[in-house]
Amino acid sequence: MILAPNTELAGQIFDVCKTWAEAICLTTQLFLSGSSQKRQIERLKKGPEILIGTPGRIFELIKLKKIKMMNVETIILDEFDQLLDDSQIHFVEKITHYAPRDHQLVYMSATTKFDQKKIAPNTRTIDLSDQKLDNIQHFYMQVDQRHRVDMLRKLAHVEDFRGLVFFNSLSDLGSAEEKLQYRDILAVSLASDVNVKFRKVILEKFKDKQLTLLLATDLLARGIDIDSLECVVNFDVPRDSETYTHRAGRTGRMGKEGYVITLVTHPEEIKKLKKVCKCT
Repeated sequence: MILAPNTELAGQIFDVCKTWAEAICLTTQLFLSGSSQKRQIERLKKGPEILIGTPGRIFELIKLKKIKMMNVETIILDEFDQLLDDSQIHFVEKITHYAPRDHQLVYMSATTKFDQKKIAPNTRTIDLSDQKLDNIQHFYMQVDQRHRVDMLRKLAHVEDFRGLVFFNSLSDLGSAEEKLQYRDILAVSLASDVNVKFRKVILEKFKDKQLTLLLATDLLARGIDIDSLECVVNFDVPRDSETYTHRAGRTGRMGKEGYVITLVTHPEEIKKLKKVCKCT
């Protein structure tokens, strides 16, 4: 069983797992909140060996006795620091409670910032944080606050440019989307208030290069794999090093070249950015 903190990441894990699982005669199924529960129950009747989903929906199916936890040998918590935060930990704890006593629990994350008390005792740590990512270049551009959206417009006019733009504020994201679309830029936002099906359509259009700019909050910074994404743009300096790491990790995937551009206005922002980057 693989648990992910959001539907996009769970869907991405499913796509990857499905490819290699078929080669070794295993079946995978995806269980997401917001999707048809009836269809998901029908899929369970086929007896999949790998279950992937969000904690809320997985727990619903356990309560309905449609998922038999006695058969689960391993539970993987992907981006566990998010899964163990206050909004999701109660689902995770209930799910693991139903698992056999001798089940294996695997915690996975790209950051080391988490509450050690929430981790099971005697957990073995495998630290890969010293791996170098020389294929990603990092830049900043000093721009007046009021001209930041116009800078996005200029970037969008660069030939073959495609960028994932992160915002700290939902209101700034909405305002930027409106201004860019008014200037006929192929820019669409992927915020948390967009329904699951429409989010999937937007992501597919961006992956197919039908959109130039994809505007997002940090909902999208965890584990989403966009093939050959060349550029990540920080509309604001990220709040901390963990946020910067996850945003930057959307480019330079699988050893490919990528770059991160952060828009700054004041010298204090440059200092903060350098501090954040040193910690990554």
